[in-house]
Amino acid sequence: MALPDPEQELAVFNERERKRALIKLLLFVLTTDAVAIAGYLVLVYGYGWDMMTAFIPLLVVAMVTGAYYQAKNRQILQK
Repeated sequence: MALPDPEQELAVFNERERKRALIKLLLFVLTTDAVAIAGYLVLVYGYGWDMMTAFIPLLVVAMVTGAYYQAKNRQILQK
């Protein structure tokens, strides 16, 4: 009976961890963007803000989460 190859098991473990990390990252970014969109809708329809004035914070949040996603994705894939 042959023993399992430890390097192959480590590669499978690393692949699972990488998938989990990518899914968690994607869920975090999508949740943050959903909260920002909900905040935008509350400001526009709830408080009567001008649509363009309320769009600026939404745009900033989208840019920040996009940059965060790219940086973390690159970091996860390099491991």
